[in-house]
Amino acid sequence: MMLGLSLSLTNTALLNHGVHRPAPPVLITQAIQNRCRITCKINGKASVLEPYALYKALDETFLNAVVVYSEKKSLRKFQITKFAVAALSEMVVTNDNFFANWAFDVSSINPEKIIAAIELVAYS
Repeated sequence: MMLGLSLSLTNTALLNHGVHRPAPPVLITQAIQNRCRITCKINGKASVLEPYALYKALDETFLNAVVVYSEKKSLRKFQITKFAVAALSEMVVTNDNFFANWAFDVSSINPEKIIAAIELVAYS
């Protein structure tokens, strides 16, 4: 009599299958360069962000973004919000582009600390 034992691993994060997801700063930089929205979870709540600037401060990486959707709260106005990148999870860059708003002011960020930022273009 033969006994067989089969073990199957289905957790792709565990197996990895040779697929390496880019680190969040790389994803955010791509989103800023292409002016694409980001879907992510912030403290466990689904959100959609329009990223404007990624920068370093106090040994931490931050993102200035506009929240266009949030499970957590209702949105009433254009407002740049500062997020610690470490607080963002399940990040995906979408194919949904956005038009940058002139209310964004990159001059409030030390230029030496900026990793990526939206460049506003003046149309004449």
